[in-house]
Amino acid sequence: METKTEKVDTNLVKVEFEIDAQTAEKEYIKAVKMLAQRVNVPGFRQGKAPQKMIEQQLGTDYIKRTALDYLLPQAFSKVIEENNFDIVTEPY
Repeated sequence: METKTEKVDTNLVKVEFEIDAQTAEKEYIKAVKMLAQRVNVPGFRQGKAPQKMIEQQLGTDYIKRTALDYLLPQAFSKVIEENNFDIVTEPY
């Protein structure tokens, strides 16, 4: 993961990070498997539907958002730890 930090104001820092494609793909697959446990796909037991069926049922955008919900907090945590930031509010 590549990160850039820029001090914007006295108590404000702009953080940019780039997550490599391999990590993003792994998290996407994890999200598909996790969501497969919750989705009922006709003709398949719970959690046993193939990835294509889960993507058709939920849509790839929803799966990507789910993967990002896991990836972003990890990335922010790593940046905060690397730069010893004292966080007052949640990142936005």
